[in-house]
Amino acid sequence: MLKILLLALMLIGLFSLFNRERPKLKYSAYFYFISLSMVFMTGLFYISASYQLYDRPMEGGFSALFEWVLIFGYAFIIPTILFLFYKLYKWKPDLKNLFVIKGAIVITIAGCGYVSLLIFILSFYGFAP
Repeated sequence: MLKILLLALMLIGLFSLFNRERPKLKYSAYFYFISLSMVFMTGLFYISASYQLYDRPMEGGFSALFEWVLIFGYAFIIPTILFLFYKLYKWKPDLKNLFVIKGAIVITIAGCGYVSLLIFILSFYGFAP
């Protein structure tokens, strides 16, 4: 139940990020993330049930779960980071040191992407068994 709540909160955050974009981009992002979330949660429950991860786990279950979570972590985070770079590209402040500011923001977005992947893995896979 906690995983569904975390995924719902993540989707709400992503939807607020895409809220003021063109309708084509906004609705395609909504469709992508909702369908990705449904496939991810279905596969997560299927792996947990088929490998009996919560009651006497079978051999290879945790590695299958880790691979599943890692693949979908990339599928969630890479498009989000690309969209943040797109929003940064569109941003035009009236500052003299624009190159330095945008460079610092690019480094910050890349670092946040790396940390977001770690948080995603820890949220949906957990610590190593």
